[in-house]
Amino acid sequence: MVNFLKNMPAPILMSPNCNMWAHKMKIVLLLNGAWDLVETEFKQLKATVLATLKIDELKVYKDLQHKDLQAKCMIEGCMEEKFLPRIMGASNVHQAWKILETTYKGIDQVKIVRLENLRQEFENLKMKDAESVDQFLT
Repeated sequence: MVNFLKNMPAPILMSPNCNMWAHKMKIVLLLNGAWDLVETEFKQLKATVLATLKIDELKVYKDLQHKDLQAKCMIEGCMEEKFLPRIMGASNVHQAWKILETTYKGIDQVKIVRLENLRQEFENLKMKDAESVDQFLT
């Protein structure tokens, strides 16, 4: 896997830019050939199953495992430390991405509802004909 992050500034996750960060991280992961692991979850195999794999199957499994760890490391390296506890329990990059997606999708929905409420309050803010400016402002 080519380490593309060495050649470009890494996007850093900060709460105001979560949608932009997700877009940039998707591109970084695509360029590094790791986006497929975000979309389809890498499953750890038990030792008993690993023992039954042929050498070439084991190599493919180890390569996927390494690629998954690198992708998770890329995501963790591109976020402020205050966000890390949210994904520390994720066992693979797919789980980490889903946790972040769920967390920030909810935050975006709250922002949209709050914005709609503020817009409605603003539209309802009208001075009555009989009111003075002082009465309106209090």
